[in-house]
Amino acid sequence: MITEKLLERLYLLSDDVLYRDAVNFMHSIGEANSLSGSQMNGLLNIALGNPYSELLKFLQHQQARTTWKKQEAHVPGFYRKLQIKLQRLTVDTISSIAPEGKLSPEEQEELKKLIAQEFIQHLLAENGYMAYQIECKKKQEETQQSMYQRGGKRR
Repeated sequence: MITEKLLERLYLLSDDVLYRDAVNFMHSIGEANSLSGSQMNGLLNIALGNPYSELLKFLQHQQARTTWKKQEAHVPGFYRKLQIKLQRLTVDTISSIAPEGKLSPEEQEELKKLIAQEFIQHLLAENGYMAYQIECKKKQEETQQSMYQRGGKRR
């Protein structure tokens, strides 16, 4: 069982390091290659309701899927990059918050699951924020275009 002290370390790290990593990950992917809101929610549900090993299997399945629509052709790459990121992140985070390394295999699996959950929650939030920014930019451009078409006159 994961100790309170270890959980406290994880949550402190989540608010700082994991959050920044998630923001950087989403920006490195780019808005055109991110997931839809429903896909991100589905990913979070998988992370919340399954062991870490099952989350990895899900990521592998999504990468191997051949039924993606043309506009979703980038999705397997997203899942591949996410799997690599999570595997590195869990190793780095565990060594950072449990340097003594006295975790049982079960505790390591539980900690990996919690790390993945925290990271994916941050991904979901950043994905939503990026979508909001895109929507605001579109509305601003539409407003400017509308004003331009009316000769710049305001009503």
